[in-house]
Amino acid sequence: MMSSRRAFKFAELSSRTFGFFATDQGLKEIKQYADGIGPWKLYIVSMPPTDLVERAHREGLLVHTWTFRNEQRRLVGDYLGNPVEEYPQFFDLGVDGVFSDFADTAVASRVLFKMLNDPRFASCFTNGIGNHHFRRADSDDCFSLHEMVLK
Repeated sequence: MMSSRRAFKFAELSSRTFGFFATDQGLKEIKQYADGIGPWKLYIVSMPPTDLVERAHREGLLVHTWTFRNEQRRLVGDYLGNPVEEYPQFFDLGVDGVFSDFADTAVASRVLFKMLNDPRFASCFTNGIGNHHFRRADSDDCFSLHEMVLK
């Protein structure tokens, strides 16, 4: 038989909503047992975008949001029917990772985001074209594609 104290704790925990875990108090509690959170995209990007990613990072938590899809009916009109347009908003806000049902779109979006925001990354793909500091993609100072995309 479950003690009344334990039953109360279970009832207290089971009555919480996802919204609670997006609060500062909820994030502090999560940090006691987890390394990260996986909030639904709307907990991060609503009108206006929230500061959930920033607050989670302050608590030392990683943020991986979900679920990115390619179907037109799943995209908000802001993305002009192009699923690649959805990801940069989340990358700009600092998410550490995404859950996507279309890994090729997620990777392409991350590479494009990095190319637009990191000249060193871009020059490894363009062999320095348009750069005063020519660099070959196979040079020692170019990271592996895997390392560049993850940073």
